[in-house]
Amino acid sequence: MKQNITYLNGGGFKCSKFKSCGGCGYDIPYMKELERKQTKVNLLLSRFGKVAPIAAMETPYGYRSKVSRVFKKADNKVLLSGVYKSNSGGCIPVRSCALEDKRASELAYKIADVLGKLKYAPFDHKTGRGDIRQILIRTAHRTGEVLLCIVTPRAELKNKNALTTALKTNFPYISTCVQNICSSPLPLSLGDRDIILFGKGYIEDIICGKRFCISPRSFMQVNPVQAERLYSAAKELLKPCDTLLDAYCGTGTIGLICSEKTKKLYGAEIVSSAVKDARKNAKINNIQNAEFFCCDSKDLMIDCVKNRTHIDSVILDPPRAGASRAFLNALCELSPKQVIYISCAPDTLARDLRVLKSAGYCAEVIMPFDMFPRTPHVETIVLMSKVKG
Repeated sequence: MKQNITYLNGGGFKCSKFKSCGGCGYDIPYMKELERKQTKVNLLLSRFGKVAPIAAMETPYGYRSKVSRVFKKADNKVLLSGVYKSNSGGCIPVRSCALEDKRASELAYKIADVLGKLKYAPFDHKTGRGDIRQILIRTAHRTGEVLLCIVTPRAELKNKNALTTALKTNFPYISTCVQNICSSPLPLSLGDRDIILFGKGYIEDIICGKRFCISPRSFMQVNPVQAERLYSAAKELLKPCDTLLDAYCGTGTIGLICSEKTKKLYGAEIVSSAVKDARKNAKINNIQNAEFFCCDSKDLMIDCVKNRTHIDSVILDPPRAGASRAFLNALCELSPKQVIYISCAPDTLARDLRVLKSAGYCAEVIMPFDMFPRTPHVETIVLMSKVKG
């Protein structure tokens, strides 16, 4: 299976799987891609303040620390690994991907041979038959650790001992392997139950001097190089405060990195496993001024308003859909002095900034980051300060 990747002058690359895979949005020189992204952010956000030049990557490939693969059987019955094609529900065989961490990409390709020799069959969502739904690989940029997650439809997995032995023999750099049991009809989902096959069940990485646990379901930016630049910017922008609320906090990454600039840190996250990781991360880093709540960020904001809890600063990093209107209403009523909004969607960010602007907030800093080279997505950090009642 051949796959040609040609690197272009000015960064970027052309890939022979560009049209069939669908993972990339651009196959143009990197500088042209950055110009398009800058124009997009300028059009949507310049009405709120001056937009800084986009923070680009020095090398816009090999950055993805999270890799997933599904499987199919070729005509000769050989098991192949590839990317999931959402519009057809099929598997597009891929030997390597220039966006991915090199070790993860290599493991994702070679593991098909190991699984095939042990007679594992790809899971068929129509019939419910098969052994392997997908694999998920996560790598740690600073520590070099590697996590392999094998997602299965059932807890029972044939040849489990032989699989463990084969993985350790063929891929000694795997730090831990986890079996995740998932019954969801959604193809690339993860279930709520994990079985550790070997290792600790998680890996650790270092971001901005702090150590963080990464388990199969942990939310962590897939571009560790740019994530560190983004989080460093957030910490630098945050003025020292008495109380800091980290909304949509996930595993607590941003809040814990900024914990030295506040006397008390509160975090809100609706996913229970993420809250568990956030508390573990606080303990690992000996951060004692942090408290994390398993709840909707909106509900915690509303409780703060009802109880007249004083919050100086708020950091929010919501999903692509942006913050809910109820959250924004509570935020405006809470009236913190500064709001740091981190967004992966400039359109919903513009919508939410209009609400904050009408409540008397002014954008002091607007900084776009190219977190996902070769895709149309742009990450943006905005510092909003309260300027009037």
